[in-house]
Amino acid sequence: MLTWRKRRAPAAESIEEVKTEMRGTKHGLAIALIVAMVCVALRAAPVAAAAMGKSSGMKMGSMKPEPGKAGVMRSNAAAARSRLPGKSLDQLFTRAQADLRKGQKEAAASEVRQAANLLRVRAVHMPQADRRSVEASAAELDAIVRGIDKADGKPLGGAFARAHLSLARYHQRAAKAASQRKDVRMAQMHLRAGQTEQRQAATWAGEKPVAEAAPKQAPVGDKPSLGKQMSKTATAAAHNTDAEIDRLDEQIERLGHKIGKALR
Repeated sequence: MLTWRKRRAPAAESIEEVKTEMRGTKHGLAIALIVAMVCVALRAAPVAAAAMGKSSGMKMGSMKPEPGKAGVMRSNAAAARSRLPGKSLDQLFTRAQADLRKGQKEAAASEVRQAANLLRVRAVHMPQADRRSVEASAAELDAIVRGIDKADGKPLGGAFARAHLSLARYHQRAAKAASQRKDVRMAQMHLRAGQTEQRQAATWAGEKPVAEAAPKQAPVGDKPSLGKQMSKTATAAAHNTDAEIDRLDEQIERLGHKIGKALR
């Protein structure tokens, strides 16, 4: 005979265990819900990125903007920079001339090509007028490379002189601009670089180098105070720099007319 037994109320310990289990179940459900939301977000991320890239003109994978004119110029400069030699422009010209006279036309073409790359890299950050002039010289060197089989060494001097002169003009203008900003140190730096380029241009044009005038010595007398001496020295340096910048301008102009590269 079956008998029914009345259920006993759970003990206090059993009630606490049940509450603990319920809290654990709630936490588990919450964690599971968070994990599910993260998975959904990760799955939707590529789609959102693709939509963003399409709306902003970007390509998936690279996530870079479509290159415009400036981007193309930078990429071309970077490509040329990766092929830069460890020689200066004049060293490349000198070796190219020597290789051509020896009949080593492939070696000469390689040197001239490297010189053209060097010019393009240097032109990237120049003002527009100077950049056009330097890039024109690089294009002239490219033409020499293409016609290297017909070159005999004589016509290269004019192209090399024009390349140096375009750089000299850039430095002369930069020196003048720095002097107008009262930045004597930067002006002198560009001035020295411009004078070097001008002398190299003159050498390739067949002119004999002209010795630079020695700086004038101040007359011996009572020594002024340190402050006055520094002030006079700075003023004299600025005036001398301006005079040399103007003199370089005249030299570039005169040589430019001689070799067919007027740079104004």
